Amino acid sequence: MRVLIADDDAGLREILKIFMARMGHVAIAAENGVKALNQLDKSPYDILITDGDMPEMTGFELCRVVKERFPHIFVIGLTGSSRLREFEKAGAHTRYQKPVQFIELQLAIENHFSIKRAAAL
Repeated sequence: MRVLIADDDAGLREILKIFMARMGHVAIAAENGVKALNQLDKSPYDILITDGDMPEMTGFELCRVVKERFPHIFVIGLTGSSRLREFEKAGAHTRYQKPVQFIELQLAIENHFSIKRAAAL
């Protein structure tokens, strides 16, 4: 699967890219919501992992736009702030407080796509 990671923390972007690659996914990273939307307009993605607080366009704003323009994308919200419920309001499929355990991301992705496969049968 193709994963887009939007986070203004360069270190976390790289760690998430490595983790997603180890899961067998192709991961691309963007440093904010505007750059993430540019990536989404260029290439198809299956998963978006986004930080909530970023410059230029927050992850909450990005989530709302993605849910409207790309409703097939599975959205995971991450935040280090107390604004976790904003992801729910924005339409994210799931959300986590930073620091997140990567196994939680893996399980969320596996569960979402196994349910979609079962529904398609």
